[in-house]
Amino acid sequence: MLSDLAALIPATAILSAVLVVGLRPLGKALKLIDHPDEHRKFHEASIPLTGGVSLFSTLCIIFAASNITVPVPGFSDMVWETIGICFFALIVLHAIDDIIELHSLTRLAIDTLLALIICIFGMIRLTDLEDLFGFGTIWLGYFSIPMTIFCFVAASNAFNMADGIDGLCTSLGIISFLTTIGLVILHTGWNQPILSSLTIATIALVPIYAANVGWFGESRVVFLGDSGARLIGFIAATALVCVGFKNMIQPVTAFFPIAVPVCDCLVLMGWRIAHGRSPLSADRLHLHHLLLDLGYSQSHARHLILALAVSFSLAGFALEISQVPAWVISVFIVVSFWGFIGLRVWLYLRTKSATIS
Repeated sequence: MLSDLAALIPATAILSAVLVVGLRPLGKALKLIDHPDEHRKFHEASIPLTGGVSLFSTLCIIFAASNITVPVPGFSDMVWETIGICFFALIVLHAIDDIIELHSLTRLAIDTLLALIICIFGMIRLTDLEDLFGFGTIWLGYFSIPMTIFCFVAASNAFNMADGIDGLCTSLGIISFLTTIGLVILHTGWNQPILSSLTIATIALVPIYAANVGWFGESRVVFLGDSGARLIGFIAATALVCVGFKNMIQPVTAFFPIAVPVCDCLVLMGWRIAHGRSPLSADRLHLHHLLLDLGYSQSHARHLILALAVSFSLAGFALEISQVPAWVISVFIVVSFWGFIGLRVWLYLRTKSATIS
């Protein structure tokens, strides 16, 4: 299987690069375009939002042409078909959102329904949180499906909210996938086929990142769009729920691969609710916006956020290698989350100070 994966890696990279460039005209034909504005979108040209379509198409072709998607014990016999259908629906429905901008509650309903289908028909769900607080295993019971749906919806919104500057969401996705792969290898060793699938998804994101940041040339820039960002979130959630369910990692360590986008999403939603606004409303209070408002370039802001994401990943690896109890990791996560809140407050006050002066 590893030799098969080694052969698929270059094929995936080439196919993804070809589709990233080749599907740009489709975006223009469907009016799947991101136009600049004076509030949150400061790019100079109108950019096709076909990164998500490219990612999904690459995965479909590679998976169909390989034997990666073999049956996985413990999941439904139709698990791969269920994931594929739901991911297709995700891309189509959120591409419509990219074109006509659906209501935020409609987007939430779409993600919730697709997560529910994956839970029921794919049998992908969290069943316990292990010894999260040091008092024994926490069994979810009737809360298994609601908790799993929450994980999918949270990841979807978190990565979508991170899609605000060139290449940020894509690179956070790459870090998330690589961290998940590394944690599983540390905990249980190489395990097929989940890690092979996640490796292919990681490789498929690399050309999309290159197109995001203009490495293919300014005339070939492509954005993810809501469909692509949410697809990355769903892939991350699917992988983390699967490896948690199969005890390939401790459920609590699932925080580390998606720490930065999820923390930023939760803090931002809490801020909006505290100020009497919808948690799904748009503004310029995301972490990357605060950095931009302080005068950092998009490239510098992206690198700073990625450095923070890598720091969380390294912390996850260190805790996994140390084999500390789950409740110790829980304490670390709580402290880290409050530290993240402090960082955001400090950045916010600095932007306010800079605006006044």
